Amino acid sequence: GKPSLERIVKVGHAYENLAKEKNYVMGIHVVAVMVSMSTLPMKSKAQKTMLEEEVDVPAEIAAFAHDYAAWIAYQSDHESLLRLIAGTNPDEQVYAEEDISARRRGLLEGVKSQLGEALEKVPCPGEYDSTCSP
Repeated sequence: GKPSLERIVKVGHAYENLAKEKNYVMGIHVVAVMVSMSTLPMKSKAQKTMLEEEVDVPAEIAAFAHDYAAWIAYQSDHESLLRLIAGTNPDEQVYAEEDISARRRGLLEGVKSQLGEALEKVPCPGEYDSTCSP
């Protein structure tokens, strides 16, 4: 299935928090602390706790890029093969490669758009439960 954007957005937030803490923007070759809120069920009531996880920012970016590239390639190839199997005109098979390339670009643009929307909901650096307001 389609990879989730949630983790890479949280990793980006951890990186921004580190930059704010150090008061400057450093290269991405860092380890940052990703903080997330979790609701732990208790016998008497639910309790929110902060969970901290050290993340290797470049490794997370590489994993995200790899997962999405694989998903985009699979999705576009799968759709093209389904059209061929469904019995399209043999003359149209010549354009299959162009169709795949266009579909991959479309899927990539969709990912960029969804990532932008997800980033708009990210809290300001140093905050964990509110969003930045302009």
